[in-house]
Amino acid sequence: MNIGKKCQLLGRPSFGSEPYLVTLGDHVMLAGAGTQFITHEGAHWVLKGKDPEKYRHTFGYGRITVGNNVYIGTRCTILRGVTIGDNVIVGACTVVNKDLPSGGVYAGVPAKRICSVEEWEEKFMAQMPTDFDLHNYLTNKKDEVLKMTAKK
Repeated sequence: MNIGKKCQLLGRPSFGSEPYLVTLGDHVMLAGAGTQFITHEGAHWVLKGKDPEKYRHTFGYGRITVGNNVYIGTRCTILRGVTIGDNVIVGACTVVNKDLPSGGVYAGVPAKRICSVEEWEEKFMAQMPTDFDLHNYLTNKKDEVLKMTAKK
């Protein structure tokens, strides 16, 4: 498997039976358990059952390439042959069955473009609390997070 610089793999992502077909760029985060990289197609089993002689030498493998500066949420499934571009956010539980161009936020089953990273950034930053106490967060995270998320 090829893993770039400054990557974080949280939980226990699965790189399948062919991890050497997976490439992660620099600054990639796999956030949480359950994310799967599926580098092969097993459904050709049906073809082999239909005509064992004709399909005895069929295989379905594909590389998975993840660009630089990518966040992949928990419990995502990335299928064979997919390329995820640079500066991409993939929401939790997304199934990626086709290439995801750079600079987008994607979510769903199958993955669909939600917005640009810049649009997401604007919305995210507008929700940031203005009375955030960094010192209290560092010394008493639970209380500060509860304060930040309290209904107003």
